[in-house]
Formats: sequence, C-alpha cells, structure tokens
Amino acid sequence: MQQSHEPAALAEMAAFAAIAEARSFTKAAARIGRDATILSRRLASLEERLGVRLLHRTTRSVSLTEAGSEFLVRVRAILAAVDEAEAAASAHAGGGPRGVLRLALPGSFGRMWIAPLLPQFLAEFPDVRIEAEFSNRFVDLVAENFDVAVRLGALEDSRLVARKVATRRRLLCAAPSYLARRGHAD
Repeated sequence: MQQSHEPAALAEMAAFAAIAEARSFTKAAARIGRDATILSRRLASLEERLGVRLLHRTTRSVSLTEAGSEFLVRVRAILAAVDEAEAAASAHAGGGPRGVLRLALPGSFGRMWIAPLLPQFLAEFPDVRIEAEFSNRFVDLVAENFDVAVRLGALEDSRLVARKVATRRRLLCAAPSYLARRGHAD
C-alpha cells in the first residue's frame, strides 16, 4: 500500500478538492492552471488507491458522494496545513520580497492611481524600497534597469511580459444647456 504522504497523494488530493469545489473538471482545470485530463487521472488514481468513489460524474455535472463529502473536509484541512507549513518555512528563510523595485509610471496616471497604493505596499513589505519615475516618456525597461512599467494603450514590444490591469473608457460629456443650444447626435 502506498503511503498517503507522498507528493503524488497531495497532488491527487488537490485535484479532488479543486474538482469538488468547482463542481466541474473544466472549471477546476481553468482555476488551477492544469489540463482537465490530468485532473481526471489524478482523481481516478486517488479513488483507486482509496477503493471508494468520491464523486458522482455525469456529462453535465459533478457532485460529491457521501464518502467524498467527508473526505473533502479532511483534504481541505490537510491542504491548508501544507500551505501553512510552507509559509512558516519560507518565513524563516526570509522568503519575503526585498530590495529595490524600480517603477516607470505615466505621470498623472501614476500619481493618481498608483502612488496612493505604495504606502500600504511598503507597510506590507518593509524590506522593499521603491524608486518610481513618474514620466510620460517611453522608458526602455531593460536598458534603464526598470522592473515594472505601467503603459497606457497598446503594447508595442511583444517581447515584454504584459498583464492587463484595467480597462479605460472615454466619455464625452456636455452640460444640458450646451446640448440644448447645439443639439446632440445619438
């Protein structure tokens, strides 16, 4: 019999918990960034090792069996304990962020939206020092040694790693008196 504390057993339990919580293989796979077939294999291996069916599956739904419901409670506790153990070990290694974080931020946008967030960030990560440049010039991240740049509009250099953080809308506004005088197009 396999020992339940092997890494594969943890991966199987994590797959089971993700599927059970999402009530779907596809949604669970999307949530944790794995392929649904991998989750299916891990669940099948877990059920085979335990000798019990944990989930009822149909083409349209996934639901817990009685054994699955009881097992999920314990699995959640185990996974939480593993996360806590890893966090505690990392804390002893000084695993938190540290050093200088160089930011390139658009002038008014950076001052209005990013700057107010920095004090809280620095309070949470006291070993980080921020050097921020608030400018509308287009910086060269590599040549100028910036860690992060916020860009407005389309990204021109596709070699950069980019994450969309917000969508902006443009609004055209006018006073009712102006519209009464000049009219408006629908």
